[in-house]
Amino acid sequence: MDDSSDAIGRVVVKNQRYLDAVELKANLDLDAAKRGREIALLKVDFEGEVEHWLDIQVSASTRTKYRHSVNLFLNWCRGRGADPRLIDRAMAERYALYLKGECLRRGLSSSYFNIGIKTARSLYTHLTENVGEGLLFKNHFLKLKIKMPPRVRAIPRVATDPEVETLIRETDPKTSLAIRIMAAMGLRVGAMECLEVFPNGDGTWDYLTVSKGKEIGGPVPLDLAETITERETAGFSGGGLKVERQAPKPNWRGGRVFDTWGAYDTERTKKAIKKLKLKYGFNFTSLCHSLRYYSAIKLYRETKDIMAVKDLLNHSSVETTCGYLKRGNALRKLEKFSGAPTLMER
Repeated sequence: MDDSSDAIGRVVVKNQRYLDAVELKANLDLDAAKRGREIALLKVDFEGEVEHWLDIQVSASTRTKYRHSVNLFLNWCRGRGADPRLIDRAMAERYALYLKGECLRRGLSSSYFNIGIKTARSLYTHLTENVGEGLLFKNHFLKLKIKMPPRVRAIPRVATDPEVETLIRETDPKTSLAIRIMAAMGLRVGAMECLEVFPNGDGTWDYLTVSKGKEIGGPVPLDLAETITERETAGFSGGGLKVERQAPKPNWRGGRVFDTWGAYDTERTKKAIKKLKLKYGFNFTSLCHSLRYYSAIKLYRETKDIMAVKDLLNHSSVETTCGYLKRGNALRKLEKFSGAPTLMER
């Protein structure tokens, strides 16, 4: 038992009955405050506030994205007989779990989940700051601990020997030669524009070109060099429009294997590869650049020399070369399809 005096000096005995009465009064006051806040919240024109919030978004694309997400949230509330004006922390967490479950069930990316939560968070931030002088609404979507599991990214797959064979066999002569060059020499498709090959006089061949603004060169496989010279004499002036003739790059002084090669031919080659991918169900990643990965992995398997691969690809850092070779992990599973000698090896 504890004795104390009230404001006018009377002795108040703080026994258990007194403490229970104080707690009961505090709970009644809290309940009254909740009922008063609930009555005030029910008077809010929620749909009107949602439209106002959408109207103040600067970007039209953001408004469209937010409208879709907020309609999803409102439909979820209606389906559970819940009033979005009276949402609490538990309901916010249940909605987040619902979104997460839908994303996992339908195979949607985590961005779908993040946009849904971001929309609800932005809406209730607006309501908290602009309705009832910040005293009515509370943002229960802040600091939610429910997250999407990280997506396991598979190592991108590189084209296999049979797939490269198919690309070479079923494209026009100009595109076919470019594919062989990229697959054997690791060149980017942009380097086709001013590629030149020439003999050294001792039975070997070299090439010169410009790739990403830098003049590069290196050895050319003998059989490929002979094929280039044979087809070069036939002429490749008809790659696109007859009048299309690309001006040489500013830092290039030599000739070119192809009379014409520019943006038109680059896009034409990409479209040809994409068409064959769809026709045969090939699922290697990227288009022309996959041939660069292919050449890197092929050379590394033959030599086990990462520096040789680095020189082939003209990389400034061996770390970049390592990134290319990591893709070989996905290729190993498909080696059983690579038993026959390829055009690159004949």
